[in-house]
Amino acid sequence: MRINIHLKGHLSYYQSEKREEVVLDVEAPVTLEEILAQLKIPVSEVEGAFLDGKWVPLSESLERGGKLDIMPIIGGG
Repeated sequence: MRINIHLKGHLSYYQSEKREEVVLDVEAPVTLEEILAQLKIPVSEVEGAFLDGKWVPLSESLERGGKLDIMPIIGGG
């Protein structure tokens, strides 16, 4: 399946070309954690994601492709 990934915030810095958009072809089902491993993004940097506008926790298996917005952890104080 094909997933169009949009890396939000600082997550694009983990890509060699600092790309905010990445297209992956992966076997279904796949978890967000497995996608992060392929992109070399530490799980500790990610809060979760939206697949076509629906919230996806890190451990949920994705059964279909679409637009995946990966959200960084936001800190403050």
